[in-house]
Amino acid sequence: MFVVETWLKARGDEAACADLTPIGYALKSFPRPAGRGGGIAVIFRDNLTPHLTFTSSFKFEHSSFELVQVSLTSARSVVHFMCVYRPWPTSKNKLTEVMFFDQMPELLDQCNLLHGHVCLLGDFNFHVDCPQDRSARKLLDLLSTYSLRQTVEEPTHKHGHTLDLVIERPSDGIHRVSEVTRALESDHFCVLIQFDMDLPSPVPVYRVVRNLRAIDRVGFQGDLSMELARFEDCSADQYNTALKAVLDKHAPASRRKVSSRKVTPWFGLLGDELLQAKKERRRAEREWKVSGLTVYEQLYRKAKNFVTFIVHKAKSMFYTTQIAQAKSSKELYHITNDLCARSSASLLPTVYPSASLPDVFSNYFVTKVEKLRDDLDSQPSVPHPLGTPFSGDPLASFTPVTESEVRKILTSSAPKTCDLDPIPTPLLFECLDVVLPTITKIVNDSLASGSFPDIHKTALVTPLLKKSTLDHNELKNFRPMIRNFRSLLISRVSTL
Repeated sequence: MFVVETWLKARGDEAACADLTPIGYALKSFPRPAGRGGGIAVIFRDNLTPHLTFTSSFKFEHSSFELVQVSLTSARSVVHFMCVYRPWPTSKNKLTEVMFFDQMPELLDQCNLLHGHVCLLGDFNFHVDCPQDRSARKLLDLLSTYSLRQTVEEPTHKHGHTLDLVIERPSDGIHRVSEVTRALESDHFCVLIQFDMDLPSPVPVYRVVRNLRAIDRVGFQGDLSMELARFEDCSADQYNTALKAVLDKHAPASRRKVSSRKVTPWFGLLGDELLQAKKERRRAEREWKVSGLTVYEQLYRKAKNFVTFIVHKAKSMFYTTQIAQAKSSKELYHITNDLCARSSASLLPTVYPSASLPDVFSNYFVTKVEKLRDDLDSQPSVPHPLGTPFSGDPLASFTPVTESEVRKILTSSAPKTCDLDPIPTPLLFECLDVVLPTITKIVNDSLASGSFPDIHKTALVTPLLKKSTLDHNELKNFRPMIRNFRSLLISRVSTL
């Protein structure tokens, strides 16, 4: 769904965007680069995200219209949607019809160069229903020159004019305007279009899960102790193998399909009150559309406002309970982010294909580390500035750590788990008395030999944007974050 003249800003309207987005859908906003008003938003099913490509780079120095291009790729075809919003020319925005007709041919040339089907739509603010309107006739003549046709024949504005257009190539013929329906809160109507195309099927998502709650802790610790006792001199590799074997025995991994259906957490807080209110709203809407009478419009407006009231009441109850039950400032911070629709997910570059991003980041970080090493090796050795020789005992070896020291480091660390860990970190803490001697031995062996276990040199790297205000398409603005509990343990011990 395309929405024009959204008045959404680039920053500060995240909560409004979240309220506008239905469950199971996503919203992508393209605000006006400067000034108030304008803006285009696209609302789409979230399972279509991998098949959509968004472009808003078609800009002029003084553009007389806003444009967003969305390309939907299916198995057999591709459809390019070109959504246009042309503001009404005023003395304040200094736009003229001459500017529009000078720039419009460039857009139509671009449409002709696109492979696949093209659908040009949006609010053009021309009264194409008036034969005597010279500007409207000029637009229709321009479209005819490019072998394009306008397919909306009903009024799309409350004053009875057709301002919102749907334009296609006659040879495409993949859509038809099925309905133009009036909306209560806007002076423009909603234009419904039906497309004859094969939408891509939802890609099933599978996840490997383990039933950790069903694990018998006593039996798990007993088997773990027996498994570790099999190795006289347990290495890091053998330790990982033992933990994985015991975990597979007590909580075998299973592959489950993850449902893409999302549930609103506050929907049932008021019982059936919200459900009944939505049914009443839908019934009032049908009666209004069938009759067209003002009295039914008022009843529909009242039902719609009541649903909004119920939704706000349920959401208020939900978040009030969440805030009251928050046990730490961290939980309160997460609730606030959720309430304000602030996404914690780091932005990733959009100039590279999604499938190639891991290799792109890997090559960039590896090259950056190699460059740092080369720069350090090329630096000439500089004598001590004071010229005084070192006095004291040199660090020839690390002091072995005790089990109590390792326990203190482990229990003071956040129980974060990496997919490469043999067992989840919270479960490891529950079995700490069993595995602590082995962990301490592995750490001391690493300190004594001066080498890191090879299995600990593998980690999952997550690229994080250094600052939210930086350009997420520049790789230099990202830093690598490593979540490897095993490697961090040895690193912290070496600093004691």
